[in-house]
Amino acid sequence: MLERIKTVMLYSLVLLSFYLTWTLWYGAPNYEFVSPSQYEDRKPIGRQMKVQELIRPTQIIFHEKSEGEESEMTHKVALPTMMPYRYITEYMGGWYFSKYQSSNLNRDKWEELAVERPGVEIRYKDRIPSSVFKDLFNLKDNELFYTEGINRIWLYIDGGRVKALLFSDENDEVIEAQTSVVESDLNLYLSLGSSGYESERYSLNETQMGRSITSQSYTNYIYLPKEQMSLPQHVLSYKLVSPEEMISQLFVDPSTLNVIRERDNSLIYTDGTKGMQVDASKRYIEYKNPYPYVSPDTESNMDEKLRLAVNFVNQRGGWTESSGTYHLEDWPEDNDSSEQQVFTFRSSYQYFPLYSQDSTSNLLVKLQLSDDVVTNYERSLMILVDKKNSNYYDIMSGGQLMELLKQKEISLSQLKDIYLVYKTTFSDNNEVLLELNWVIQSRNGDEELVSAIAPTTKEDVNGLE
Repeated sequence: MLERIKTVMLYSLVLLSFYLTWTLWYGAPNYEFVSPSQYEDRKPIGRQMKVQELIRPTQIIFHEKSEGEESEMTHKVALPTMMPYRYITEYMGGWYFSKYQSSNLNRDKWEELAVERPGVEIRYKDRIPSSVFKDLFNLKDNELFYTEGINRIWLYIDGGRVKALLFSDENDEVIEAQTSVVESDLNLYLSLGSSGYESERYSLNETQMGRSITSQSYTNYIYLPKEQMSLPQHVLSYKLVSPEEMISQLFVDPSTLNVIRERDNSLIYTDGTKGMQVDASKRYIEYKNPYPYVSPDTESNMDEKLRLAVNFVNQRGGWTESSGTYHLEDWPEDNDSSEQQVFTFRSSYQYFPLYSQDSTSNLLVKLQLSDDVVTNYERSLMILVDKKNSNYYDIMSGGQLMELLKQKEISLSQLKDIYLVYKTTFSDNNEVLLELNWVIQSRNGDEELVSAIAPTTKEDVNGLE
C-alpha cells in the first residue's frame, strides 16, 4: 500500500513538472502597468559659460610717458566697459609665457621700471591659483612654473623685447618670463590705452624713514581717478526664476518631493535625501546634497575643482545674465586640503560687480565641494532685464576719496584694494536701483561700501518707486 502511494506521488510530481514547463514556454505573462516617473526635461534658464569667461581682470592699466620736455609717467586705466579692455582681453588667451625665473626686483629696479618704462599692467581682484592660471594662458614648460598664484601681469619693453613680470603680491613674489607679445603688439596696446581715464597711484606700503614698516611689497599700488569722472547709475526691472524651474533642474522626479513650510515662510522641497530651500521672498535658493567626506586617493587640483563647479551650473540651468554676467570672486587656494571648498561667483552689470547688504538680494552663485562632489549650491533667482532709467553723476577723484579715508581714520597700509561697484536696492514692484559705490577692502578681508558720488553733485535718481 505504501509503495502505491509513493508511485502515485512520483507520477503526480512528474506531471506537475511537465505542466509548469509548458506554461513557462508557451504561457503569456500577465504584466502589471507601472506609471512612469514624472521626469521633466531640463529647460535652460540661462546660458553656459566657460571658466575663461568667469575670470576677468578688474583693471588694465597703461603706463606711458607724457609728451613734453618734462615728461612724466602717466597711468591710464581701462575699465571692463571700455574698448581697450575688451580688445586686450580678447587676445590674452593666445598669449604664452616661457623661461620662468625668480626676479630680484629690488626697490631701485622697481622704481626705474615703474617711472621710466612704458608698459601694460593687468590686475585681478585676487590671486589666481597656479593650476588655474595655467589654464587661462599658454604656459610652455608649465611643470617649471612654480608659484602659489598670480594676481598681476606687467608687460614692458627691455632691449627691444617684451618681457613679462608675474606678481604674487601676497607672497611678495615676482616671476620674470618671456612672452609671445612683441613690441609692436605692446605699442598698439599703449596707443589704445590713451582713451582710458587718467589715474594717480597710491602706495599701500606704509614707510617710515624710507624703510617699509608693513609686510606689503613696495610694488603694491592702487590706481584711482586723478579727476572726477562721469558714470551712470541705473534703475532696472527684474524678474524671478520660479522655484518650479529650479526644482526641474535639481531633481530627477519632482513628483516624489515633499514640501515643508518653515516658521519664516521659507519652503523646503525634499526627496528624503536632497533638499532645496526657497527663502520667503522667493529670491534665493539653497540646495543641499549630503555626502559623506572620504579622503580621496589622489587630490584634484584647483583647476579641476573649478571646472566641476562651473559644469554643475552649466548642466542645471546655466548662468542667468540678461543684462550682465558673472565673474569668479572667491576660490580656495591650490594647497587647500580642507573637507569643504567653496567657489563664489558674483553677478555684475556693465562689468561692475553688484553688491547688496541683504544676503537674500545678493546676486551670487555659491558652490561647496566635498570630495569633488557639489554638496551645497546657493544662488539668486533674480534676473536683471530692462533698463528703465539712467542718470550720469560725477564720482569722487582719488584725492577726494583719500580725504574721506582720512576722516574715517583709515590708513592705506590697512587696505588690500579699492574698487567701484554697483550697490543694489530692490523695491517691491520688481525694480532695482544701482548706485555707484567704492568698496574699501581691508587686508583682513573686511569690506565697507561708501558712496562714490562726488559730494557736490549727489542727487537722487528718479524712477525707483
